[in-house]
Amino acid sequence: MKLIVSLYVNFLKSDESHFIINVNVAVSNQFFGWLLALGTGVRVIGPDDVAEKLCRELDSIRSMYI
Repeated sequence: MKLIVSLYVNFLKSDESHFIINVNVAVSNQFFGWLLALGTGVRVIGPDDVAEKLCRELDSIRSMYI
């Protein structure tokens, strides 16, 4: 996978097959859409309120189909 690297992203190696990025973003539906496009290849580990908001959005979307 090729990534577009911005000057505003800090990459930290986690292990041989993972990395952590630290980036300032506007938490929005567009941001969540970008995360969801990455599927299971991404996980929000913080801040907690952003991870919780993403979970609420996912629950809301899921409820539309169940």
